[in-house]
Amino acid sequence: MDKYVYKTFYKGLAIDFKVHSKGDFFIILPGFPSSNNYTELINFLYNKGFSVISIKYPGSFESDGSFLDSSSSAIVEKGLNAIKTDSFLDLWGNRKITFKSRRINILTGSFGGLIATEYISKNNFEGNVILSAPLLNIKIQKQMLKQTIEFVKRAFKYTYRINKNWEKQFLDKESILFPVNNKLIVLHDLNDATIPFKDNKRIYQTWKTKNDLSIIFHNKGHGPLNEIIMSNWNKIFKKMT
Repeated sequence: MDKYVYKTFYKGLAIDFKVHSKGDFFIILPGFPSSNNYTELINFLYNKGFSVISIKYPGSFESDGSFLDSSSSAIVEKGLNAIKTDSFLDLWGNRKITFKSRRINILTGSFGGLIATEYISKNNFEGNVILSAPLLNIKIQKQMLKQTIEFVKRAFKYTYRINKNWEKQFLDKESILFPVNNKLIVLHDLNDATIPFKDNKRIYQTWKTKNDLSIIFHNKGHGPLNEIIMSNWNKIFKKMT
C-alpha cells in the first residue's frame, strides 16, 4: 500500500496531503511546537476513506511569513480555501491532482485547539471539530506558554520565525472563545499534566449548553495526536455526524 504523502503550497501555506477523487475531508491543525509529521495519521484517515490535508502555520517550517502573522481565522480559512480549489499540485511529480470535496472536518489538539475554536466561534462551520486536550484558557496557561515560547526560540529558532508583536499580543489574550452550534468531539486524559482537565472543565460545561459536545476520556496523556486519534478512532467515528 502506498504510504507516500504529497506536498504542495497554497498562497505561501505549506500543505501535506493525500486525497481520494471525492469524499469528506479532514484538515489537521498542528500543535506548537510540533514536528509537523502527521504521515501516519494522514495515511490512517486516508485508509478510512477520508481525504486529508495537514497545514504548516505561516512562519513555521516551509510556510512563508512570520509565525502566525495573520489571525487564526485567516489561517484556517486559507486551508479551507485550498481544499475548495478541488486540485493540488504534487510538487514531487509536478502534476495536478484533482478531487471533489464534500464535508470538511477539523482535527487538532493542544495549541491547535485555540486556532480551531477561534475560527469556529467567528464563522459558520458545519463539519465535525475534533479537539484533543485543547488550549482554551491562556490566562491559566500563561506561564507554561511563556516557557514554551522561550524553549522554541532556543531549540527551533529556524523552524518557527516568531514575531515579537505576535508573542506579546498572544500572551496578553484573556478572552475565552465559545463556539456555538457546532459538533464538538473532545478527547482528554484526566491526568494530562500539560493542559489539565480541570482547567478546561468549566469551558466544556459551557460548550455543552450551546453545542453538540461529546467528551472521550483516555489514558494517553497529552499526546502525540497521532496515537490518541488512532487508538480512539472507533469511539470518535461513532460520535461524528
